[in-house]
Amino acid sequence: MKRISLLMLFSGLAGLGFSQRPLHPVVSATKMNVVYRGIPNPIDAAVPGRMWDELEVRVDSIHTWACLGEGSFVLTPSTDPSVQSVKVHVRIPEAPLGEQTLNPVEFRIKRVPDPSLYWMGLEASDQYVSRSTIFSFAPVASRMTGFDFDVKTRVIEFWLGIERHGVFTYFRSDTNRLTDDMKAALVQTQRGDRIWLGNALVSMPDGTEREFPPLLLTLQD
Repeated sequence: MKRISLLMLFSGLAGLGFSQRPLHPVVSATKMNVVYRGIPNPIDAAVPGRMWDELEVRVDSIHTWACLGEGSFVLTPSTDPSVQSVKVHVRIPEAPLGEQTLNPVEFRIKRVPDPSLYWMGLEASDQYVSRSTIFSFAPVASRMTGFDFDVKTRVIEFWLGIERHGVFTYFRSDTNRLTDDMKAALVQTQRGDRIWLGNALVSMPDGTEREFPPLLLTLQD
């Protein structure tokens, strides 16, 4: 997974004797000020003048939170879509009274973007397919493109349609793989036939299932 570090720096005048105001956090996000729902988000926490093991860092129990050591943590936000943000709370138990609890840092929770649908290396922007490519009988796949996290997605069902001279034949698979009937129909395809792959349902790590627009290909040889 490509690491996106959300660095939280807590600064203030505490300990200088002339200020009793609580510390206020300054938040710096190297990518965006968001975390993504249902997947591990790496977070770094630090307080100037304090060792990382002097800190107590936590989030609400509806989220998953793990400490990796040396001020590094992993936050997996709740998959509940009604939860729109998460607050990271930091305490310094050994600090003077009144300076132990810092203001929480809040991050918006964002939905993981839609992946792209692929079949035999082809995607929605492609128009044609060769017979040799069809005969690979590759499973239908989904991939995250242009996203900084290594997110695993899985096609859990799809329909395959074949159009010849305006007549359609349809087949359904309850997995990401071609059924025997689909393979037999593809073997019988002819030049100019249109192959339609649609209603693909993809399971996402945030607990959602997303449906994708059809992929339409014309057999060119």
